[in-house]
Amino acid sequence: MRARLLLVLRYLLTMKNARCRHPLLSFIVVALGAISAPVWAVDSASNAPAAMRLASDERAFMKEAAESGLYEVEAAKLAATRAQLPEVKKYAGMTLTDHTAANRQLQALAKSKSFDGLPAKMSDKQEAFVASLSGQSGVAFDAAYIRQAGIEDHKAAVKAYATAARSSRDKDLKMWAAKTLPVLERHLAAAEAIRLP
Repeated sequence: MRARLLLVLRYLLTMKNARCRHPLLSFIVVALGAISAPVWAVDSASNAPAAMRLASDERAFMKEAAESGLYEVEAAKLAATRAQLPEVKKYAGMTLTDHTAANRQLQALAKSKSFDGLPAKMSDKQEAFVASLSGQSGVAFDAAYIRQAGIEDHKAAVKAYATAARSSRDKDLKMWAAKTLPVLERHLAAAEAIRLP
């Protein structure tokens, strides 16, 4: 019913734009336009091209990926200046570069899908970890950073990205997850290879 109303409205608007001279018809077009404006707004997402529609689980994955990406960048920045072991500093530099690039790619993907729901900051839990990490130094810092950000969080990210790469219905999101997954697996392997005292 709503689709038919929209079709009639579009037809009438076309007629109005063609300078229809019937005053009653002009009044009906204006009235229908005012009444159905909310309908147009509600239907705009469902009328979006198929390539731009994202399922709720895909939007949730993108939000989680954005938070994790921001978190990895902040933790890596901290580790680049606070880490004691050279291997940890090198690891932080690698993850900082890779996650910064992945974050930019994700933002571009979200923009191409007209999805403006990416968070601008990490989760409260991630912020709390970075805050606690900033209070540590030396070998304790290295161990906390590698165990949490390097190993535990990358294990969770690998699992989430593998699921998205395998089962996402949006082909662009699926490709991005598949392209980013090996980078995260490399980060995880590198973190697990670091020998902590």
